[in-house]
Amino acid sequence: MTFNQAVYSAIWRKPFSFAGRMRRRDYWYFTLFCALYLLSVQALFGAWEMPSLLGFLAFPQHEFYALRVLGGILVLLPIIPHICATIRRLHDSGLSGWVYLGIIVTCSIVSVMLDFGG
Repeated sequence: MTFNQAVYSAIWRKPFSFAGRMRRRDYWYFTLFCALYLLSVQALFGAWEMPSLLGFLAFPQHEFYALRVLGGILVLLPIIPHICATIRRLHDSGLSGWVYLGIIVTCSIVSVMLDFGG
């Protein structure tokens, strides 16, 4: 499967499907697409300079804050399709999709413990 076919399959045919499998090449093509998409959104909207969303909405100090909020929303778009693609990739590896939840929970606990010095 080519790069275009892998991205088309992940975005248009199975964007919210947890069932099935995804081959390694297709998964990494889709991950590359997501990385390029996020880099282009950051380059267009300057998302790396954006402060936290709540503080930004409460105290808009920039005349283009609507564009920055739009950039923040565009950054969030590929999250669910990428989670679905990761779970399909785990299925292809012979693992359950619940492994991904365990990884997310473990990383969250570790980051909270490091943040609060526990």
